[in-house]
Formats: sequence, C-alpha cells, structure tokens
Amino acid sequence: MFNVFSNIFQNGFPGMPSFIGESRENINAAGVVRIDNTTVSEQTIISGILNCQNSFLNSLQVTGTTNISHTTINTGVFVGLLVAKNCIFNDNMRVTSNEVNMKTCSLKDVVVSDQNPSVDQLVLLSGDTVVEGNINFISGRGKVILEDNAVVNGQVIGGNIERRSNFRFGFF
Repeated sequence: MFNVFSNIFQNGFPGMPSFIGESRENINAAGVVRIDNTTVSEQTIISGILNCQNSFLNSLQVTGTTNISHTTINTGVFVGLLVAKNCIFNDNMRVTSNEVNMKTCSLKDVVVSDQNPSVDQLVLLSGDTVVEGNINFISGRGKVILEDNAVVNGQVIGGNIERRSNFRFGFF
C-alpha cells in the first residue's frame, strides 16, 4: 500500500499529465497537470489545475487554478485562482480572477480583469513580494493587501492598498 501512495506523490495520479525533469518546446495539457523541474522554451497551455514547481516556463497560459512555486515565468496569462510562492515573473502578467495570492514573488506590471463584476477583486502580496510596476484593476473594484515586507513600487489603478500586520495567534 505504501508503494502505491509513494508512486502517486512522486508521479501523479494515473492519467494525470506529468512533466518531471524534462526539457520541452511546448506543453498543451488538460486536467490536473503537474510540472516539476521542467523547462519549456515556448508555450505552456493548461486547462484545469496546474501544480508547478522548480521550473522555467517561457509563456504560460492557464484557464483554471494555478499553484506554482520556485518557478520563473517570462509571460503569464491566468484565468482563475492564482497562488504563487517564490516565483519570478519577468514580464507583464494578465490575470482574470477575483483572487490572486503571491508570497515572496517578483513581478513587473499586473493587469487584473474581472471574472465576476459583482465581486471585488483581491490581490494579496506577502513575504518579500515586489511589484516593480503598476497593478491595474480593469473593474475599478480592486484591493491590494500588503503583508510582511511586500511592496508595490508603481501605482494601484482602479483599487486601493491596505497594509496588514502579520499578527498571529498561538505559539511560535
């Protein structure tokens, strides 16, 4: 039984597209997709859920949920929830979502389009995240929440900034 679960965590579920330790020109996949320690020199297009770590993706487009860590992305277009940790976005990023969560990331300009016009859009920046340029909320209903040492060096257009302290309950 342990070997079966160990295999799933290392290689993904059967039928789940996984790209581990590869160098590829393009990836076009759907479903729950795992990319780990992989370089994609051209386009990566995902429909579904992307779990990606320790990779380089030249151009990434995701329709669905994106969970990425320790990854460098030159250009990114995201439709759906985006959660990133320790990532570098080398060029402008476009997001159509009501929630974006970045922890210790480096970004240029960010354009946030509304996924649901009746809901405010939230961009949470924490850790040592740095946005070198602007964050532009197309809907005009955006909020950037800064925690820890996160900073926006440009302007927030169509929204406002709120600084939150990182007070935590419990024992450390």
